[in-house]
Amino acid sequence: PGDYVAWNIGITGSDRAFELGLSLLPALNDPNQRVYNDDARSTGAMLLAVAAATPETRKQAAERVRSRLEGGRRGGEDNFYVRGAYQCALAILGDPNSPAHVLGLLETGQFSQRRAITALALAGEFRGLDWLLWNTQVGQEDMLLLLVDDQIGDVIAGCLGPLPTISPAASTDLARWQLLILRHAYAIRRPVLKLRLDRGS
Repeated sequence: PGDYVAWNIGITGSDRAFELGLSLLPALNDPNQRVYNDDARSTGAMLLAVAAATPETRKQAAERVRSRLEGGRRGGEDNFYVRGAYQCALAILGDPNSPAHVLGLLETGQFSQRRAITALALAGEFRGLDWLLWNTQVGQEDMLLLLVDDQIGDVIAGCLGPLPTISPAASTDLARWQLLILRHAYAIRRPVLKLRLDRGS
């Protein structure tokens, strides 16, 4: 649910989406606002990163996320999943070291694959989509689960434009056929594809 919220609200580009992200991930030392829920802070970090549509908001979001990752006198964030969400957010916001961390998270199998692939795509990195669509170790059923149930297909549509899609209402056989078409189209067009977020998609 957190990934769904961060994506669908974040891509609107609305100032209110960014404000919601700030409230879900308040400043580290803000005495008037505390968010103790790990999922809420993770969602807030991703929402800030996706919603940040200007250089100023991107800088503000990166500073907020980095401060939460590094922490204060008591140390930084120690929850594996929250730290991972912060790394994903920083990758989206242009931190040069974060994509490698996110790819490592994706490959562990212990972290949200949708979150990691979304972060890599929004960072302009094809490695997440390559892992999903070119990886012979990911079976068809797992691919369909990620693309349809976890809605990575929405991320692909929002970042890559007119590639073939998989219908959520498709029968198993039809979904497999649509997946095959998507994979072939991705492989053929991969050298000329460009990852760009189409806000409002």
